[in-house]
Amino acid sequence: MNGLVRHFAILGVATTSALFAYHYAANASVARPEDDPSDWRESIDAAVGTTAEVDLSRMRLLERTVFFVTDRYVEPERIDPEAMFDASLDLVERQVPEVLFRRQPGGSQLHVSVGSYTTTLPLPKLADTTVMVEQLERVGAVLQEHLSDEITPAEVEYAFINGVLSTLDPHSILLPPEQSREMEVDNAGEFGGLGINITLDDGRLTVERPLPDTPASRAGLKPDDRIVRIDGESTVNMDLNEAVSKLRGPVGAPVTITVRRASFDKDRDFTIVRDKIKINPVVGELMEGGVGYARINNFHAAVSSDLTNLLTRLRRENDGEELRGLILDLRGNPGGYLHQAVEVSDLFLSQGAIVSTVERGNRRVDVKNASRSGTQPPYSMVVLVNANSASASEIVAGALLNNGRAVVVGQRTFGKGSVQNLYKNPDDSQLKLTVAKYLTPNDQSIQSVGIPADIQLNPAVVDVRTDADTGKTDPVVALFYHERARREADLDHHLEWASGKGGDAVYDVRYLRSLEDDELRASERDLSKDWEAQFCRDLLISAPEGASRADILASVGPVIATHQRREASSIDEAFKTFGVDWAAGPQPASPSLEASLDLGGDGVVMAGEANEEIIQLKVKNTGDAPVYQVLAVADSGFEWLGGSEFFFGRIDPGETRAWPRRVTLPEGYPDEVGKVSFTLMDGSRQELATDELLVRTIGQQLPRFAWDWTLTDRGVEGTHGDGDGIAEPGETVALKVNVTNLGPGPTGEAFAKLKNRAGRDLDLQVGVAELGEMAVNESRDAVFLFKVLGSEPSLDVELRVGDQDRYDYAAIWQGGFYDHFLQSVELSVPVGKPMEPGRRVTPSLEITRAPALMEQTEHAVLSGMARAESGVRDVLVYHKSDAHEGKVFYQGGVGEAQALPFSAEITLDPGENTLVVLVRGQDGLSQLRSVNVWYDETGSARMAAAELPLGGG
Repeated sequence: MNGLVRHFAILGVATTSALFAYHYAANASVARPEDDPSDWRESIDAAVGTTAEVDLSRMRLLERTVFFVTDRYVEPERIDPEAMFDASLDLVERQVPEVLFRRQPGGSQLHVSVGSYTTTLPLPKLADTTVMVEQLERVGAVLQEHLSDEITPAEVEYAFINGVLSTLDPHSILLPPEQSREMEVDNAGEFGGLGINITLDDGRLTVERPLPDTPASRAGLKPDDRIVRIDGESTVNMDLNEAVSKLRGPVGAPVTITVRRASFDKDRDFTIVRDKIKINPVVGELMEGGVGYARINNFHAAVSSDLTNLLTRLRRENDGEELRGLILDLRGNPGGYLHQAVEVSDLFLSQGAIVSTVERGNRRVDVKNASRSGTQPPYSMVVLVNANSASASEIVAGALLNNGRAVVVGQRTFGKGSVQNLYKNPDDSQLKLTVAKYLTPNDQSIQSVGIPADIQLNPAVVDVRTDADTGKTDPVVALFYHERARREADLDHHLEWASGKGGDAVYDVRYLRSLEDDELRASERDLSKDWEAQFCRDLLISAPEGASRADILASVGPVIATHQRREASSIDEAFKTFGVDWAAGPQPASPSLEASLDLGGDGVVMAGEANEEIIQLKVKNTGDAPVYQVLAVADSGFEWLGGSEFFFGRIDPGETRAWPRRVTLPEGYPDEVGKVSFTLMDGSRQELATDELLVRTIGQQLPRFAWDWTLTDRGVEGTHGDGDGIAEPGETVALKVNVTNLGPGPTGEAFAKLKNRAGRDLDLQVGVAELGEMAVNESRDAVFLFKVLGSEPSLDVELRVGDQDRYDYAAIWQGGFYDHFLQSVELSVPVGKPMEPGRRVTPSLEITRAPALMEQTEHAVLSGMARAESGVRDVLVYHKSDAHEGKVFYQGGVGEAQALPFSAEITLDPGENTLVVLVRGQDGLSQLRSVNVWYDETGSARMAAAELPLGGG
């Protein structure tokens, strides 16, 4: 994606990016890529062409996508041309900074602004998708003519398309070429590579672990090895994705990596021949008592054969005897190919329905039944699932449950009951379109509901976290966090076909899980310490050999009761370490409890590590009888408080108990007022009382940077040159950068980085400078060393400046402006010629009028002055709330004018509103400022009643 467009993908692309990540990870129930033999496809394929040939006035890829939608989409009644038109424009507007659209709902006029150009387009009634596409192409023609050259037309067309698709469901999406290739690798289950997990450790490319029986392990690579070069190219400041792409390649092709290891006297080269590497392999082992364990991480193209091979191995390890039982672990498995889910189910079923698919118009097109051929012996089975077991995993769990073959243990699954087809495009993008729904046996749809567990497992964490830097300890206690897991029903535009709410669990077991175990990924768990897997083993051992689902459920009551008693006792004992009596007891008919939140003497929470707060929720029993197992759950837009659980246990009459929570807000956390609701309940989730409070946070002043640079080849440690100040082949030169903090606040962990964009012609040796804490107007030097290789006339580098701690947290993380975390400038270092010194200054942004922290009217005005030494290119205002997310204001600069006043009128939505102002300079640098407003019709009265301080910090 073009860098400029990517910067502004944020408030809109926060949604799209999340979809990309979700679809890449959760290729659940994907049918095989489909070919369309029609003449129409051949003609439009030829017309689509490559990304370099995109004409926004005739968007062939959009036309092709809409054809598939109208011809294949599973639920035609969701195809709404009006909604598609608006959503398409909305996403383009959010991705392309200088574009702004205005139209009344269903209106006959569209106001289009592209930079300083403005026009109005008359709109006919959008009666069908053909008219919709024609009108989008009229808009595209305006953009084609007036967009700047730095905007990539293909990216704009992708935005048009994904806006259209966003109105259908969360799983229909156009994947651009890069994401499409990543998904193909994931679905294939293998690639050409070395077989190492790599990570960035303090910015350095590090081997996390070599995979067993791979080229990397055979070559002798070890955990914690530093990879300092790949095929001669320095890895200093190399992105992880960039490193992965260089390490992967054709099977049989060699790659040379240079490794730095503590035991080496100097760096060593390892030339390793790439081989076929399996990703997400089926893994397993034989457990005590002859119980087999098999974990499937996703349903790639070879899962069923991999599982068959594993089961053969487990039987061999069991002295050739049949397994006592099998645990099929699908926890965290997001899905994959539909046909693989069918084949895996068929391994364990000799008859009965597995799954059926139903296309548009409720037309049943395929029913998959089990066959006797190749069926595994009828040993007892447990399928282990959780909230992240999705789609193909749910097909397997549903087939084995409904056919009485296996007991399902864990938590209710994700609830994705749809099937997507992949349509490859000539530009290497792929359309992923929902074309069918699937039904489990007995014609049950689990869409938005999931597969309920027969035996519900509820992990409880009652532990202590120790800060590695400070040694401070804090209680980490959570009994209900798993219930807040995000599922299909929580996604926007999710489909709703569920046949019912699903059944209730036969058994419910709460168990004590350590914090360490809770934070481990499935692939990192030691099976011997995996409580859920060991519990499943106990179930299978206690059940009769060859027991069906019904037989297992009928026989495991005693062993489950034993676990329930043991775990309840463990949880009670763990609570005692925090002085909480968690024993159950008779609750009064009408408990009377009062809650209060103690934020300390100043009544606020201040941003920054130095302003660490110990807040306490206090609960008083104002009744005349003890109340048992009292806890509270917070509901709030404050991410540091929402979802928090507070535990008090037994509270006697007249007694007040408190539960502390250490809060350290990020350095750049904003000024904000928000509502917090507390629900008081007992251990069985019976509601006892509710309370609502207002909380105020106070932010800090943030830094702003300017920097100068010069090139030298002598006089700096590490340089080797002839002293003429010119970068020449064979010389090691220094780029000296002087960074100044212009304020108004100090820095926290300021940094400067140099990134190589010249490939092997530049050997970057020192690329990071940690500048640390800088007072306002303080300057510090950064020195970057690199050796000139090759004979290119110039070498491209990217200079980055920023602060790891002190940045506008609300704009970056809550607003989604991730790429504005730092400032960057692209430089070209001439070879054989002098390099002119340079200077850059980040734009400044002064807010002169803003809404109050809490408003009681929906109308708000946000005004200010933007300044940039290079000239103000434009000012944009974005608005994000629960009801709205998008650009609400755009104003372009005039020529090279260094100042630009602005004023935006904004309609606030009820609750939390985040306004983000973005100013861009003509040199590409930018500045962000967030303003947070809580809109409530009783705002002023509530602020006064809460006695919240209004002054800043």
